[in-house]
Amino acid sequence: MKWPLVTRARYELLEREFDRLLQERNQAYEARDRALDQLINRVGFEPVSPVVRAETKERETEIEKYLAAEQFEDVGSGMIDESVLQLARDLGSQPS
Repeated sequence: MKWPLVTRARYELLEREFDRLLQERNQAYEARDRALDQLINRVGFEPVSPVVRAETKERETEIEKYLAAEQFEDVGSGMIDESVLQLARDLGSQPS
């Protein structure tokens, strides 16, 4: 098979057209995502574009890290003697 001879000028023209088409495609995708976000906002939901989803995932991981690092348990539990708690239960259950 014999390959056709392509001049440098025609190759550069094809390369420019290819780059232009890729740029137009990317702009069309961005416009589509923006339009979809606006439509979803009008319906009453949150935007779901890839950028927003990525930011939401980052925030979720930060929150999970914070929750894992913090101690939300009662550190004072178990500090009161069981006999005192039993006395309080007994006094609370007696009729007045």
